[in-house]
Amino acid sequence: MIKINNVSKRYDDNYVLKNISLELPNKGLIVIAGESGSGKTTLLNIIGGIISPSEGQVNIDGTLFSALKEKEIDEYRIKNIGYVFQSFNLLQLENVFDNVKMPLESISNCSRSIINKRVDDILKELDIYHLKRKVVNKLSGGEKQRVAIAKALINNPKIILCDEPTGALDNKNTKNICEILKRISLTSLVIVVTHDVKSFEIVSDRIIHIKDGSIFKDEKFKNKTSKKQLLVIANSTRQKRAHLPLSFKIKHAIHKITEKKFRFMISNFMLSMSLTGIGLSLIISTSLGKKIESAFSSLLNGNTVLVTSRNQSVNDFGAIFSSTEEDVSKIYDEYESYLDGYGMSYLVNFENFFKDANTMWINDDSYSYYLSMFSCRSINDYVWIDDTNRKSISPSLDEDLENDEVVLALTYVDMVNISYNFKIKRTFESLANYIYHNEITLSLHVLNLSWQYEDEQLFKVKGVFESNSSYLCHTSKTWNRYVFEDQMRFPSNDGSSVILPWEMYKIHYVATKGDASSFQNAILLNDKYHDFIFERTNYDVHPLLCKKDSVCDLNRLIVYNVDKNTFKCGSLFEIIKKNKDFKSYYFLSSGGYVSYGSMLLNGFRNPTYFSLSKEKIDMCIDADSKIDDNPLELSLPKGVDRGYFMDTSNNNVKFSSKINNLSRGRNPTNNKEIVISSALASSLDNGYDVLDSNMYISSQVALSDNEEGKIYNTARVKIVGIINSNKKMIYHNSSWTISFFRDELGMSSFLLSPSSLVIELDDNVDANKLVNRLNKTYYDYVFTSPIEEVSKSINQTLEFVKLIVILFSMLAGSISLLLLITLLLLNILENQHEVKIFKYSGISSKDINSQFVVDSLIQTLIAFMISTLELTIIDFTMGKVIDEMIGVSTGLNVNILPIAITFLIAITMTYIVSKGIIVLKTTFFKAH
Repeated sequence: MIKINNVSKRYDDNYVLKNISLELPNKGLIVIAGESGSGKTTLLNIIGGIISPSEGQVNIDGTLFSALKEKEIDEYRIKNIGYVFQSFNLLQLENVFDNVKMPLESISNCSRSIINKRVDDILKELDIYHLKRKVVNKLSGGEKQRVAIAKALINNPKIILCDEPTGALDNKNTKNICEILKRISLTSLVIVVTHDVKSFEIVSDRIIHIKDGSIFKDEKFKNKTSKKQLLVIANSTRQKRAHLPLSFKIKHAIHKITEKKFRFMISNFMLSMSLTGIGLSLIISTSLGKKIESAFSSLLNGNTVLVTSRNQSVNDFGAIFSSTEEDVSKIYDEYESYLDGYGMSYLVNFENFFKDANTMWINDDSYSYYLSMFSCRSINDYVWIDDTNRKSISPSLDEDLENDEVVLALTYVDMVNISYNFKIKRTFESLANYIYHNEITLSLHVLNLSWQYEDEQLFKVKGVFESNSSYLCHTSKTWNRYVFEDQMRFPSNDGSSVILPWEMYKIHYVATKGDASSFQNAILLNDKYHDFIFERTNYDVHPLLCKKDSVCDLNRLIVYNVDKNTFKCGSLFEIIKKNKDFKSYYFLSSGGYVSYGSMLLNGFRNPTYFSLSKEKIDMCIDADSKIDDNPLELSLPKGVDRGYFMDTSNNNVKFSSKINNLSRGRNPTNNKEIVISSALASSLDNGYDVLDSNMYISSQVALSDNEEGKIYNTARVKIVGIINSNKKMIYHNSSWTISFFRDELGMSSFLLSPSSLVIELDDNVDANKLVNRLNKTYYDYVFTSPIEEVSKSINQTLEFVKLIVILFSMLAGSISLLLLITLLLLNILENQHEVKIFKYSGISSKDINSQFVVDSLIQTLIAFMISTLELTIIDFTMGKVIDEMIGVSTGLNVNILPIAITFLIAITMTYIVSKGIIVLKTTFFKAH
């Protein structure tokens, strides 16, 4: 029962209602009639708790509205009161089903299927089920009013309040609505406010007439025509605190957006551009530098530290002179396990030295034969007799030779000519037998008339063996010195200059046992021999034993004493062993592998070609030799790759000593084996498996003295392992960048003296912190992080850009804020009718405000998605432009951080602005 006690309502000094007192039953159809402005709607809203009376009280079934807070009244209204209006008060953009479901869904804890069934039952009872999915703004007036009644009934309220429910209907629909309300009144209290009393006289149980805010007539009727009760299933759903579901808010927000597509597109475009401005400023300030660093890091081959000597000068060497025999002797004594002995060679142009006569003859008792293949130079270029070639000599040589004895290594042709002149069978066996039974001598005749010098030396031939070339052999390591200095009395000089024209300049060498790399790698780490260079012998030193422009296979290393200005490898190696972060490293030199950290260039000093085809390698060498300026102009055939420090593209082949995570194969054991990356394998293989295949490596090792220009050498290696990598890489041990070029390609050791060292770090190691620590600990060396140097340079360059970006970001943020405020205010002003609908439905002010927040967030979210696409394109494009400018390929690399920060800024700013404007709006309306 409703009890209204002395209720009055005034606005300022004007009374709308005056001392209204009523008691209304729990059911029946009550009509409150009166002209416009009589106060009937005000009374209806006081009963519904929409407005509060100025005086008096309303008590509904013991609930005193004046004792309730606003949210408690809203809660009571949605559960106990249903509203039906002349203007229908429906959400025009939602369909019939969602309009009716909204109040029930706001308070029910039941499953979706139960809620949906109750809505279907109501729609069927009111004969509008067929309109279920139709949007409200497409309905007729009568259909809309039935939907409004269904919505009012959905929560099975105790009271139905109707404000002019038939005011906008024709006679037929008016009659239908009156009948429906009458049927509802058989189980609930229906209060109808109208000025059209005639339409409700037949169905009403009571008509209360109001005039000028007071009741002047109260009519009660009995024995009205009986109506069939409206079949409405009682609401047995479990109730919760009234709350609009988030799904409804999102759906409703999207419907409002689609209703105003054009305006939304314009405003959303402007908002997305503002957000893109914020995101772009974040990308520039936080990501651009890192993108440039990443691109340069690709050039520098990853996270590295460059080590140089603190006292290093522009030139690696000072004075250069031949090492003394005493020094070479000490080296031999210390490294005897690596060395076969030591000797000397005379750098003399013997053809000019003995320009008038320089011949050798072989003699027996009756005949002399001129040996065109031998001369004085043959004594200088003699070969040591060791355990290997001693077994080939006939007759067998059981003891070492005397200084006046010699063994001949002869080609088959030279053997035939000698045997022919001795008139013996033309076989090595026959010649050896002849030597054994006869005294055969070798005579050297030299003459230089301008010096008035002539000499002849005799040597006993003690044996012979077959060889690919003809040369003299002896067991003594210093036999040539015995001949030239002791017998022929020529002065020698191992200093820097020769004074007398007949003075012989000599150099000393050590001979290694087998591969020279083992000795070279060992002595490289001995700082006692820091100022020594071990140069592989070559055609210029031993023209009879070595081929021109190719790697000499004679294991002789010429020893030079130099004044080095580079770091000491031994001390540095001790530092490396003490630091756990130094897991791999490799040497740099002026001729092999270089790194110019300040210019962000590193790689092979000279163009170095890689291919499985020797023919293609030769073709590239031939083409490269004709290019004077830029080797990069050479277009490589398929199946050939190149490494060159000036090449900044992703196709540039580079070196690393980080041999880990082999996908296939094994580690290399010598310079003739190599590991390559999967990217290089894919480029070379032409569809074939390259593992265990031979690969050819060719590089320029020197410049020719004649018109031929560049000198290239080629080495064949075996691919023994593959590492998965998207970069074209070759892998080997730390000294490969020195030993391969020296021992396999024949490059001069002067070009391969280590000038600096690259330490390869794991990606998780902070190179900058490590460099700072090392520079404080080890004064003799300078540790630098090339990428950190790049970073500092980039940051300095970007400081001004960052300032502009900050201002741009502030401007973009201000525009976004202003646009958000405008959109939100426009949304609130345009949807005041919705506020009324939600309020009459019993939705709390907080929940209504949250709908506007969701509206703004949805629009901002869509703008952010557009902005994200724009930022992704911009970020990717910037990365590609940087890659193209620098000449690398870092792949797709979009920084998520600026996008995430933009999202947080957009959502936070939207939420705060929405809440702020709603608070201001609420305060303003309360004040007015």
